[in-house]
Amino acid sequence: MTGGRSGFHRPCRVAALALALALAPGPARACTLFAAQGSRVAGGGTLMVKVRDWTPMDRQDLVLVRPGSGHAYFALNTEGADPGLKAGINEKGLMLESATAGSIPRESRREAGRTRGLLRKLLAGCASVDEVLARKALFRGPRFLLAGDATQVAAIEIGPGGQVRVDITRNGVAAHTNHYLPGSLALANERSPGRSSLSRFARIQELLGGPAPHTLEGFLGFARDQHAGPDLSIFRTGLAPQGTRTMSVWSVRLEPGGGGEVVVRLLNAGEPERTVRRNLAELFRKP
Repeated sequence: MTGGRSGFHRPCRVAALALALALAPGPARACTLFAAQGSRVAGGGTLMVKVRDWTPMDRQDLVLVRPGSGHAYFALNTEGADPGLKAGINEKGLMLESATAGSIPRESRREAGRTRGLLRKLLAGCASVDEVLARKALFRGPRFLLAGDATQVAAIEIGPGGQVRVDITRNGVAAHTNHYLPGSLALANERSPGRSSLSRFARIQELLGGPAPHTLEGFLGFARDQHAGPDLSIFRTGLAPQGTRTMSVWSVRLEPGGGGEVVVRLLNAGEPERTVRRNLAELFRKP
């Protein structure tokens, strides 16, 4: 089932979520997705960020793919226990980010018919948010997506059995972590949302509700926020040596006319921290 503007991002949710922290389970592998669109962005257009949390065993890199058919795309790719694309932007200006539905056990998330390579298929096959939403047949397997272009952002919750909830944002902000938010898919949370997911969602809502319009540099500052300590913050350093921590920050600024830039911070274990900054027009210029 699909809904419209159903209150994903209302600041009044923050207090209720914060009150639940004491009852929720401990930290889990996770991500924080957030965006601003239109009048909430300095100069207009769209800003999108994914802060990826995982264990340090996996390695991440950036790939530029020009498929035999379909759109070229630039993406954050991982190898290891959690392989595949985690975020990307294509030459048409479609941005996608994904997050795990951590409030559903891993065994349940691997339901029959789960679409494998979902981000790859959407980046290669779609040119806009509207085109993504027209391909709901691919929305199989519990997870969360943030899809954006120069005119709108869609927060997409995919529940068990192909249930779908969509919230469209224009001239506003959007955010998601790792649990189903209040609304039509709230009962899809098979277990209580983790303390980390609740804490990060409450904090990013607070930051997004601050002074606007937002800038890319401001969003990169949000992605460095350590307000709630090593395991509950947006940027997680982790208490355990092999525990969950922030492994990358993917961010894109898309201008109204289609130009912009992508900035990616990579924190692979055993390697120097690396920041990659690319102009979108130059990135997709054919050789």
